[in-house]
Amino acid sequence: MAVDILISNSYYLEQDATEKHVMRPYPPLGPLSVATYLRDRAGYEVAAFDTTFRTDPSVFAAALERLDPRVVGIHATIISRTTAAEMIRIAKAQGRIVIMGGPDPSECLQEYLLEYGADYVVIAEGEETARELMDHLTRGAPADVHQIAGIAYKRDGRVTRTLPRKVVADLDAIPRPDLDLINIDWYLKAWKKHRGETSLHIMMTRGCPYACKWCSKAVFGQTYRARAPEEVADEMKSLIDRYHPDWLWIADDLVGVNKKWVARWHAAVMERGAQIPFECLSRVDIVEPEMLRQLKEIGCRRIYFGVESGSQKVLDRMQKDFQVESIYRAAEMTKAAGIERGFFIMLGYLDEKHEDVRMTRRVLLDLQPEFAGFSVAYPLKGTPFFEEVKDQMPQHAHWTATNENRVLWNTEYSQEYYRYNIAYMQKILAWKRRKRTNVSALADLVKAGCYRTAARVALHSRRERPAPGGNQSPQLNVFSSGC
Repeated sequence: MAVDILISNSYYLEQDATEKHVMRPYPPLGPLSVATYLRDRAGYEVAAFDTTFRTDPSVFAAALERLDPRVVGIHATIISRTTAAEMIRIAKAQGRIVIMGGPDPSECLQEYLLEYGADYVVIAEGEETARELMDHLTRGAPADVHQIAGIAYKRDGRVTRTLPRKVVADLDAIPRPDLDLINIDWYLKAWKKHRGETSLHIMMTRGCPYACKWCSKAVFGQTYRARAPEEVADEMKSLIDRYHPDWLWIADDLVGVNKKWVARWHAAVMERGAQIPFECLSRVDIVEPEMLRQLKEIGCRRIYFGVESGSQKVLDRMQKDFQVESIYRAAEMTKAAGIERGFFIMLGYLDEKHEDVRMTRRVLLDLQPEFAGFSVAYPLKGTPFFEEVKDQMPQHAHWTATNENRVLWNTEYSQEYYRYNIAYMQKILAWKRRKRTNVSALADLVKAGCYRTAARVALHSRRERPAPGGNQSPQLNVFSSGC
């Protein structure tokens, strides 16, 4: 039996060297949310095709032939643009109507409609817009496609865009994404095989009220909306009971904007017995001890902060709207609460000098977060940052995988400069972590009377400090030589 619409993502893990190594795959919640909404709220026969564990877009063609949808919906991001374009070509070759959605198509209408051949782009949030567009395509209402807010399409060889659609005010009116539309076991087995544990993710809110100049607002806009905390707790309990994950990833842009909401969430989770280890993102200027205590009590094990830079000048240029002192204060409070700290660092932003990079290095060495992730500033279309540097970028410049981390505009320093500094910061943090481990091990060895082994550990720790650009010393297993 043919389905009304096949909805797919366009990300292929096999083509992403970094993610293959890290192996932390999560189901595509965005496409699944639209698919569930069309099925449960509009009565369409819907199928989902998950590309994550497929080898390449060629398998997509067989799925289209088997399910025979009249309409195909494809979700795309900047790093999946190339594979999304190939999937559009495959679908159009079979005579399907192609609807694109996601952050990249929302900002790159010309490319997706005129160059790649899609028929429509759903701009920003997809659930309600996709329903109206499907009603037009399959049921003839509304009769004029231009009456549908929030889309773009081709007319006479040009891009036509309708009026913007208002964001979804009541997130609880949108059904939870049905994970059973795809093979969720692929994700759980991949996690178990490569990491020894399993993890799933949820979204509690949409959007972010802050205005960092490099951050895209293509999907959720300059808004912040939350589901009922009790509904979130119910979903957590459901995931725990059905899939038994070891962890949850809270995929919101940030947690903690509304302290009263967090308090209600804490109470709802405790009431339902839905505590589970989880990690999330927040901002250094919004965390506080009571909120951290509540998060810790319901399972928070790590919070990632968008630190970005240790230079106040660079933070102000990014429009981060916090002070360097807030980084130190948040890191200390989070550590005191027994929660690990993750820092996201961005190099290569506008007007950054070598002295600013040294300030960032100093913050990392002072605070020694348990995790640090690094990237080079990326000018996403539709952001103020992109507008400032677009004249310095080659046409169609973008990353095609998460591991590229290459400069796309004319920065003052070379690509090698940023690659070197990222490698060095990673190396020095790794050495600091090993040093902390060795100090703890030394104390244990001395208590046990293993003085000769303790001396060898201390000597190795002194010798292994990395020089900039040098090879990283192998980690010493202090218990391998015995007493």
